[in-house]
Amino acid sequence: NGVGVWKKLFEKFKIIDIGVISSKGCTKDGVEEWIEKNIQRNTAYMPNVFRSLDRDGYTDQQVGFLEPLLTRKKKDKSRVKKGNYKLKFLPVNEIENFAVLAMKFFYDFDFSSHLVKLRTEFSKTANTNLGFLRNITDNKRDDLFGTHKDDEVQKEEMRNCAIKNVRKFFPGKEIRILKSNFNAEDFLINLSVDKYPDELKDYLNEIKIFFDDTQK
Repeated sequence: NGVGVWKKLFEKFKIIDIGVISSKGCTKDGVEEWIEKNIQRNTAYMPNVFRSLDRDGYTDQQVGFLEPLLTRKKKDKSRVKKGNYKLKFLPVNEIENFAVLAMKFFYDFDFSSHLVKLRTEFSKTANTNLGFLRNITDNKRDDLFGTHKDDEVQKEEMRNCAIKNVRKFFPGKEIRILKSNFNAEDFLINLSVDKYPDELKDYLNEIKIFFDDTQK
């Protein structure tokens, strides 16, 4: 579903002549492996890649550290030498949060009675990602990702940052079900550009600039 939504958003935002494939998350290298296979078939292949990742509850400090680190690791994995490669986390937890931000129903929504469920789902994702991040940093960034012994402390810090803006940083897939019959994907597909939240406009504009510059 995500691929179809992004294709429609790109079309409306005049981002053209690019392909969209699913990455299955920051822990997966399927995109890079696909690129590498194409380079092996054709050594003249020079892809321009904008790798988009869900924020998944990361704090600003974690994102600031991870973007250059994962860019280096994944660019090396795909052997993108001649083309251009950029990796950027979403400014929201996941794509459904863009719909939540744009839907008037959630503007002044009182999340207080739903926070236990939202915090639980947030923690599940954080728990998976913290283990992955400690592995790729060789457990040398306890200041950002903690240690296995203080998992709960680290997750609580991430939750405390996210709770400052629930609509943006808590799981959009869980928030969307708080409105009956709300299909976040269809809502985004049918949303006019002038109704896009600023976070989505800014992100799409960054993607557009990247491809406009690399295709010159």
